[in-house]
Amino acid sequence: NTMASILIDDSGSMSSTDPQRLRAGAAQAFWQAFLAARAGNQVAVLDFGAGANSGFVATRLLQDFTSDLSLLQATLSSIVASGSTPLYR
Repeated sequence: NTMASILIDDSGSMSSTDPQRLRAGAAQAFWQAFLAARAGNQVAVLDFGAGANSGFVATRLLQDFTSDLSLLQATLSSIVASGSTPLYR
């Protein structure tokens, strides 16, 4: 089994640089191909710029590792531009 994480920029600048939310469609295309490639593959989806989960500085876990397409599909509504762009040292 192989695991992959998708980290999506959800900072406020995405409202002008990605107004059609192409990053959401690209994430969806990736996980569909990745999960179809081998049984047992799993994907997690995270974003940065819009908030943070405990344990992360500027990253939020939208969906933990799963192979469930309906759970991954549900994360698409969470992909919205807001906040500022976190800069790392």
